[in-house]
Amino acid sequence: MALKIDLETAKKLHEDSPEWFQRQLVKEFGAEAFKNFDYREITTYEAALKVELPLKDDIIYPTDAPWVVATKKLRHIIRIINHKWFPDFNNDHQKWYAWFNLSSGSGFSDYAYFCAYSDSFVGSFLLYENREKCEFGVTTFIELYKIMLTK
Repeated sequence: MALKIDLETAKKLHEDSPEWFQRQLVKEFGAEAFKNFDYREITTYEAALKVELPLKDDIIYPTDAPWVVATKKLRHIIRIINHKWFPDFNNDHQKWYAWFNLSSGSGFSDYAYFCAYSDSFVGSFLLYENREKCEFGVTTFIELYKIMLTK
């Protein structure tokens, strides 16, 4: 009797398996299937789609406004860049987010900050695991951020 597993199960098993089993998985599915994830390869929305399809809330519809499309794309891209990390608000681990000063002739700036209450100016879906990923995501996808914040 032969053991049958799908690629997703094989990927999960590969990381923690003994070397002999890893070799067998590579023989069965090919080395490319077990290539280590590098978030720096996500340079376009299309590249993120190749890694994983969007969640239900991130599906883009023709009636979505430009800022909604940009927000959905950013949520999906950031989830891919963060790979298997999700923000946990029950601890004090650092979480990184983009901060913009969009001052221009139109006066699009906010300098009113109060400590009397708790508020969020960025959704948890736009948080990065670390500074390097945040800098990469913001610089690579700056146009999506501009659309999200100004359209």
